[in-house]
Amino acid sequence: MLAITEIEIFSGPSSWSHRPVVHALVDAPQNQLSRSQLRDLQSYLSEEARSSSPDESISAPHDDIIKSIQSGQNVGDVAALLTLLLQKNAGWTVSHAGSQPDHAAGHFHIVCEYEIEAAARSALNVAVDILDELLLGHEPSQTGADVLKRSSLPPSSTSEVRRFVVEAGRRGIPVRQPYPRRSLLEFGSGRYQRRFWGLMTSETPRIGVRIASNKSMTNQLLRQYGLPVPTSALVRSVEQALSAADAMGYPVVLKPLDANHARGVFLDLRSESEIRRHFGKSAAESSSGNVVVERFIVGSSYRILVVNNTVMAVLERVAAHVIGDGTSSIRSIIDRLNEDPRRETKPENVMARIEINDETLDALERQGRSLDDVPDPQQIVWVKRVPKVDTGGSSVDRTDEIHPDNAEVARQATLAVGLDLAGIDFVAPDIARSVWETGGGIAEVNSAPGFWLHTHPVVGKPRNVEAMVLDMLFPLDEPVRVPVIALTGSSDATPAAHLIAHILSAAGHTVGLATPDGIVIGGMPFRRQHPDDPNPTEIVLRNPTIDIAVLALDPADLDHPGLPFDRLDTAVINGAFAFTPQDGLHNIDTILARMVPPTGTTILHADDLLTTDLATDTNGSVLLISPTSGHPALPSHLDSGGRAILFKETAAGPSLVEQSGKPEHLLLTPDQLASPPAAIERNALLVAIAVAIAQNVPAATFASAIRSFHRASVVNTNQR
Repeated sequence: MLAITEIEIFSGPSSWSHRPVVHALVDAPQNQLSRSQLRDLQSYLSEEARSSSPDESISAPHDDIIKSIQSGQNVGDVAALLTLLLQKNAGWTVSHAGSQPDHAAGHFHIVCEYEIEAAARSALNVAVDILDELLLGHEPSQTGADVLKRSSLPPSSTSEVRRFVVEAGRRGIPVRQPYPRRSLLEFGSGRYQRRFWGLMTSETPRIGVRIASNKSMTNQLLRQYGLPVPTSALVRSVEQALSAADAMGYPVVLKPLDANHARGVFLDLRSESEIRRHFGKSAAESSSGNVVVERFIVGSSYRILVVNNTVMAVLERVAAHVIGDGTSSIRSIIDRLNEDPRRETKPENVMARIEINDETLDALERQGRSLDDVPDPQQIVWVKRVPKVDTGGSSVDRTDEIHPDNAEVARQATLAVGLDLAGIDFVAPDIARSVWETGGGIAEVNSAPGFWLHTHPVVGKPRNVEAMVLDMLFPLDEPVRVPVIALTGSSDATPAAHLIAHILSAAGHTVGLATPDGIVIGGMPFRRQHPDDPNPTEIVLRNPTIDIAVLALDPADLDHPGLPFDRLDTAVINGAFAFTPQDGLHNIDTILARMVPPTGTTILHADDLLTTDLATDTNGSVLLISPTSGHPALPSHLDSGGRAILFKETAAGPSLVEQSGKPEHLLLTPDQLASPPAAIERNALLVAIAVAIAQNVPAATFASAIRSFHRASVVNTNQR
């Protein structure tokens, strides 16, 4: 029996890959697929392609993976590629997977790239189950659709999360999902972090959310601002509702005070009997039992999305309806519409099935119709009264048509309620004409507007809402992450990291420091509370107060869950580890060197035997450090335009200098290197000054800082 014996999630660069990957150890009864099993797998993939919707099909976009699976007989390779394929078919942008045998016979490793942990785990389990059934000679009982089901993520949140992860990755913004089965996302690092959860951001004001959740209060507030809203009354009984309807005039709307998603909303009620029929259903959807009675506004229903005080998207929502052909009944037309694959019950679909229920019968009765009636050709018959896509309605993008007055009304409504992003439910005869001329108004303000309608309209241009939200959270040219300085090496890394943190603090930074000694943030030592606490580097990078991070690493940091960063401003590779990477994969020095961008700096020790190789591995500028001025590696480095920090002996004692193509620059005089700096390890001092130079710390600042540095004053937080 094919079985997963171990699953590990590496959320950052690791000895397996520089990408986030899921790793599994799998117990396999056989290493190769037989020809008959391979044929069964090919048949399964073909059947999946025929039965899947266009967005899920195993087809042209992934033909290369399909061919690799169908031509491979190694069980591990097929399992890895199938895991990759299932994720891609679910919409995730992943591209790397592989396998290799374990040292123990009958086991192999699978490594597959992922974007969301829950989806990766689910895809891996489904892939192994499919293969296990094939190996046992059974027809696979699971399909690609089971990936989402087994992930336990709500369909809507899965799609929202997926699009945000993709957009953030495109922009180079760090993104984490701290609770794998929730849609909470954290963007950025340190003090630049922002959050998104449940269609709200970390910048969404709580007061605005509470106002928007109270439909009566919202209506009154907007009226006080002079904005167009319908006459409204708050009631608790059917008799009060009837009295309010008589006062404002029919037709009216009933809606729960505090429900959402149009639950319990009844439109265009024209008589006492209709109010009596629907009042109880509306009140039942309200947690308080209160119901809002509003004057019905005649017109089309629009959702206007406002982000950061700007109208970004406009959508017209059209209630479910049928169009007659002169020969078919309303029931048969509904059945025919439901055959459209876009209406299948799948999270990526832009339409929903039209269910025949009491709402349908009520809508037909108001038009003097029944399900067996045959409408005339091109005659429209409404089969739902509330314009909702999730009850079978349609949607049309109207972003480019909205009249400036209507856009300004929506913008001011968002400001009045006090939200950073809002969905304004707007009713008017024509969104392209001013509401002040045509009549109409604001029906509701939503503090957690759904994005799916705008990103996947049935008709019209999709709008990249995730880009709009990220533009608001991270304005152009503003930081998205704190600078990260990472050090490797022997025992020199820890004292050097402490000295670097001290220098950067003196330069005005709030420093997050993680070393084998523990964690210090803003000068305050953190005590480790529990063995299962997150990795110290992750704790530092997620701290919302820091503006720079200093991390002393060791090879164990490449173990689960991997490094919590994918880019370095400064990498200090100070002596190669006696470390054999797993099965020939990358070691920590190489991984760190490759994380440095062209704008960053890689600091290498001239004595390191791997310096030449690492210098070609990094994209950043290379800064060599050397304890002496006569090191043989220096001339060629300097001749090629490189820089070096080194000790130089003088008659007055050692000094610290920077050499480059320009004249030598004195950094620290013999007097400045006297006690207490003389008590600092020479290599640690070299590293710290090199980092200070890379971070543009003025010489006067680091000279003063090293005089005030006392290593013994740093508390070992692991031993407290």
